[in-house]
Amino acid sequence: MRNKWIKKVLPLSVMLVITLVFGSASPAVAAPVTTISLSGTMGNNDWYLSDVTVTLVATSEYSLNSGGSWQTYSLPFIISSEGTNTVLARTRDNAGNLESPTASRTVKIDKTAPVVTETVSLYQIDRRGKNQMVNVSYNGMAADSLSGLYEAHIVLIDEYGVYNQNLGSNLSGTFSVEAWCSGNDPNGRIYTFRLWATDLAGNQAAFDAETTILRK
Repeated sequence: MRNKWIKKVLPLSVMLVITLVFGSASPAVAAPVTTISLSGTMGNNDWYLSDVTVTLVATSEYSLNSGGSWQTYSLPFIISSEGTNTVLARTRDNAGNLESPTASRTVKIDKTAPVVTETVSLYQIDRRGKNQMVNVSYNGMAADSLSGLYEAHIVLIDEYGVYNQNLGSNLSGTFSVEAWCSGNDPNGRIYTFRLWATDLAGNQAAFDAETTILRK
């Protein structure tokens, strides 16, 4: 007796169930990606010298306190606080996907110049003969509490242009100046000990201490 192949047609309802269960899966929806853009006056070493405007793209909320609280984003906002600030931003799309990891940018702001001061031991010296020298001591200080102090030095500026020079990064010392001025100089001869300081962000400050050779 010959075998016979029997073709059995499944009902349409069963075929639909099979298609739904074993059909192709829908492609996964990618979570959104936030872009954080910063705008301001850039200094050195990634420090800004001004307030910074923050613009977020594809963002629904942001945080400025390490995620302690979140604010709804609608328009660019400004960070004005000096020091190191952190911007966190994230988006949840219509499918409920929450961005991970959270977008983050560090915003460093230093709008303040270093604090500088200086004194000299002799502010006034009576006029003496030409080529007679007098020792003048100077003592300076420079500090920066934000980005930090990068460099400080003192230069001597002789009004007559004879003793102009860089006294270096040691902010305390002694230098000999000529205790003479022209008899026609009504204001006397002025020596300026100028302290220059620069912080890591690029802010600069200067302070002058003067010694005057008096015409008498």
